[in-house]
Amino acid sequence: MAKLKRFSPKLVRQLWADVRARHMAAALSTFIRFKEPIRRLSPGDPNGPILILLSAYLLDRDTSHQALVEGLIARFVTPQILAAEDRLDSVRLDLAEGISKFYGSQFPNAIELLELARINADRIRDRDLRIAARYYLARAYYKSGKYDVGCKLTVEASKLAEQLVSRL
Repeated sequence: MAKLKRFSPKLVRQLWADVRARHMAAALSTFIRFKEPIRRLSPGDPNGPILILLSAYLLDRDTSHQALVEGLIARFVTPQILAAEDRLDSVRLDLAEGISKFYGSQFPNAIELLELARINADRIRDRDLRIAARYYLARAYYKSGKYDVGCKLTVEASKLAEQLVSRL
């Protein structure tokens, strides 16, 4: 099977819209329909980092594709690719990898990657990524027994989400 040169931007926009609106059943259905093309995603595809992140978000709904997410991360998270990516895509990849580690119960690794994603999401001031990083980081801290840190991050994520909703 040949690798795709570029994944459909229209499909990426639809998947992102469904995830952002928390229409996770619809997003998962779309993901499942396009699972094989996503599996063949080329590291040169500019839609790769967002598709990997969206795939990782969908682990909340169904963990059966975790191996697929891990395979994509392994293909995209290389020093050469990370050096060439912009900071937004680096945050997306760090966040996706952190989510994957979380679902693999590798909480210390998840926390390290999610902290990196949180810091860089704050730097680029991407509100969606700032919320997501804190949400997953709170869960990872909670699962690792650091409840106070998890609660603090949950409050931060909630405040950021309220600000986002008030601007819509």
